[in-house]
Amino acid sequence: MKQDANDRNRRILDAVHEAELGTGKTPYAAYFAQKGNSGMSFGYSQHDVANNPNAAKDLEVALAKAQLPDGTPIFTRDDRKKALALASRKGITAEAFEKEAPGLLGKVNQALDSETGREMVDGRDAERDKTLDEYRTKIEEAAKRNPAGPGVFDPSHPDYPQAMAMAVQWGNRTGGVDTFAKWASGEAVDLATKTGRPEKAAPNGAPSLDGMQNGYFAKTEYFRDTAPKELPTWTQNHKEIAGRLAPVRPEDVALP
Repeated sequence: MKQDANDRNRRILDAVHEAELGTGKTPYAAYFAQKGNSGMSFGYSQHDVANNPNAAKDLEVALAKAQLPDGTPIFTRDDRKKALALASRKGITAEAFEKEAPGLLGKVNQALDSETGREMVDGRDAERDKTLDEYRTKIEEAAKRNPAGPGVFDPSHPDYPQAMAMAVQWGNRTGGVDTFAKWASGEAVDLATKTGRPEKAAPNGAPSLDGMQNGYFAKTEYFRDTAPKELPTWTQNHKEIAGRLAPVRPEDVALP
């Protein structure tokens, strides 16, 4: 039973990784959100160099240690400083990076995919996964306190994989799930918006996918003010990921 729970929890993390990075993409490369205050990112959890000092520090070390097969450093000191400055610039795009420093982005990708780079990315992802799993636990425990029941946050609920992955990814993007957990517990919460007038998210019974999408996420600053057309796509993407990562049941296997 413990193994089943471990497998279930691992699939939640795998779903968050796929939602953040995209299907089939390598974590050992540079990525760009190309919106808002994000800088260059890397890893399964998309560690943002512009907004995460630890990610920036780890990248700096990885670039300094990265070598070609013959032991030659990939970066000169000046190139390394330039790469870090561009990676840390808020709103940076791959096109702008390449235009300002032709060929340098390719070296960054080479460094991230090197032995030292992979070790760095794996270590940062493993550390972040611990935090993401804490988010999962916090949401599950909060939902148990909901007077109407835990709803989709009961691990036995068929919509649990999708709902929990969405909630945990939201925490990864926003830096925590405290407000969401209060909502899952049955409390009404205020959600900040760009207008300065907070939205109130009041749960209607046990947590559900519809309640999450229309009663909570649609009222957040990001999905209401910044990217209102993204919510249906994000929700559908999580539905498809949950389907792909669902465990195969013995009764679903066709006999020869």
